[in-house]
Amino acid sequence: MPRDFTTTDGFNRNHDTADFPSTIPRVYSDLGFTDLRIENYPRESKDVTPIQVLTLYRPSRRNAFTETMGDELVQAFNTFDIDDRVKCIVVTGHGDIFCAGADLAVMLRKTDEKVNDHRDTGGRAALAIHRCRKPVIGALNGAAVGIGITLTLPMAIRITAKDAKIGFVFGRRGLVMEAASSFFLPRLIGMAQALHLITTAEVHPASHPLLSTLFSEVLPNSSDVLPRALELAQGFVDNCSSVSWALCRDMMWRNPGSAEGAHLLDSRIIYSLFGTPDNEEGVQSFFEKRKANFKGTLREDAPLAYPWRRRTSTQNSINAQDPATVHVQAPVDAGAPLEQASVRFKFQIVNYAAGYLSRKEAMAALFLKARCSSEPDDLSVVQALLILTFHYETPEDPNRMLSLGMRRPMHISETLSYPELTVEDFDIGLIPMQTGRITAECRYSIDLGVQARLAYMCVIKAKICVAMGHILATQYHEHRRPAMHGQALAYDNVASRLVLKGLREDSVELKRQERELHDCSQMMAIDPRPNLTVDEPAQLRVHRSLLHMIYYTALSTFHRPQALKSPLDTQRCDSWPTTKSREALQTAAERITCLATELDDQDLVKYLPLTGITVLLPALATHLLNTNSENLPTRMEAMQEFSRCLGVLNKFKETYVAAEYTGRILEHAIDAMQRQGIRLSPSLDPSLLDINFDQLNAPGDFDGLDQIYNDIFL
Repeated sequence: MPRDFTTTDGFNRNHDTADFPSTIPRVYSDLGFTDLRIENYPRESKDVTPIQVLTLYRPSRRNAFTETMGDELVQAFNTFDIDDRVKCIVVTGHGDIFCAGADLAVMLRKTDEKVNDHRDTGGRAALAIHRCRKPVIGALNGAAVGIGITLTLPMAIRITAKDAKIGFVFGRRGLVMEAASSFFLPRLIGMAQALHLITTAEVHPASHPLLSTLFSEVLPNSSDVLPRALELAQGFVDNCSSVSWALCRDMMWRNPGSAEGAHLLDSRIIYSLFGTPDNEEGVQSFFEKRKANFKGTLREDAPLAYPWRRRTSTQNSINAQDPATVHVQAPVDAGAPLEQASVRFKFQIVNYAAGYLSRKEAMAALFLKARCSSEPDDLSVVQALLILTFHYETPEDPNRMLSLGMRRPMHISETLSYPELTVEDFDIGLIPMQTGRITAECRYSIDLGVQARLAYMCVIKAKICVAMGHILATQYHEHRRPAMHGQALAYDNVASRLVLKGLREDSVELKRQERELHDCSQMMAIDPRPNLTVDEPAQLRVHRSLLHMIYYTALSTFHRPQALKSPLDTQRCDSWPTTKSREALQTAAERITCLATELDDQDLVKYLPLTGITVLLPALATHLLNTNSENLPTRMEAMQEFSRCLGVLNKFKETYVAAEYTGRILEHAIDAMQRQGIRLSPSLDPSLLDINFDQLNAPGDFDGLDQIYNDIFL
């Protein structure tokens, strides 16, 4: 199955997003670098060749490293990584020197940034090389000192001449090891040799015994270095699989840390590669005694286990967007719903960067780290809490705001008193650039109208939630019973659910609740439901639609007891018109279905919070109820609408465990429908969308489905 490691903008998910290339160049000379030169090999080729030669190019300063060179290296290697035309990169220096170290005339200057926000430019460049999933061969054609040598440590192969001067001279400059060399150097040459080199801080010829394991080849003459590196690069391109190399390299650098863990990882990767195009080509070429023609790429042919380890984010909180730790694009005092409007969208784009195979897996990991207080970064904890406000793993740990969706009792005291939310409670204004990396598509940060609308929707949502609380307190009550075998337990080993109360003649209370819902409807009419066009910010589309679905859920909750009452039921309010409630129930189901499918058509369901599952329930229940109508057109329409809702629910399964629990409830309801003579598929897999609704027996008793509706909705 193809694996896409880039976003639709061409951004590589495995890197820090601040350094993502926006496009892949036609040829690399188009990048217009000043401190680097990138050429094809062979040079005469007009198109990008599998081997690219990158030259450090500052002739007047002995190729000394600068901020500009570092930035260009980051951009170059991030682009190499996602360019399937490139198979191998050779890095060398202009003239007779590789790199004289940092240009002290322009480097080592403090700026206004805070110490925790500083990122070593050499380290950023070294990590870009390390994260590039193509072999990088260092052709050190002369002296390499300081950053000149540490920059090469992440490379796969280093070749130099015997007289080339090599020095790890940090101690003589009053500095420390840079470019992540404290990680790479001891692993390459051993701790004893590394300590010797940094203790003496001396410059040695490449042939010195202390450097014997740093270079794979030490040649007699510097003129032989680049040709030999190109020979090795050509051998790799002609004979080896790029996919195999990238996986093997990562298995060594990012291994599980034990022999047993390595064995388990080896086994998964090997099994996943059986039968892949490169595997078949390698075996076939062996039997046919010919050169292999490998065409696989990590983008298309990576095993499902890749990447198997989360990569630590290196971005700071000021200047860049972080893939492993999603930064908030809203001020903290603007209210959780507003932050989620931005956070969820960024989270969708970047969750693969940390090695997660799905949003569900990423959210579960973040939830566990936040819950166990094992995340050392406070900002990460805050962001996880924003993303996972409504997240849970099992029915035993519901948030109090999930009572209706989880069919569990509420735990908010009726005596709780808090001032009513108003738009003035929100901080609406331009977001200062220094508060975070503001992307071009983030209209929230600069469009005060969008901020005001989101704040207004949050106020309406709060009013609907208050009205919902009154409805549940008046018309429903908790019913507790011992849990059955195999049933998920509640807090004290009893199962609980919400059941209907008998209102008798309490129509005054019903009218009060109806007025509350009417007031909410009037407020929403001020900002009516929009056409879902591409011109409106996606965050606004999602939250507007969700707000209306929440309203219709409250409306359905209010009218359900009267809409489904039996003629023999004397415990419910007889003065309330049943027909009116049934019409409201039907309207709510139709509107929820319409809103949900519109979001699905826009590919926006994946951005909905867990509340999106809750608001689907009344629509599913009503449509399922209507499949037993005596009117054939009503039955046919109900089956179609039921399938549409199921399609949306299946999208939620990609993100939320709760969708699976909801699916089990629906399976139970479908089984009950089948027992009443309606043939439905018992599965909630995508095949459920192909349910054969054509074979229906005579409609059953309307009141007989009341319990099924309760099971779904309550």
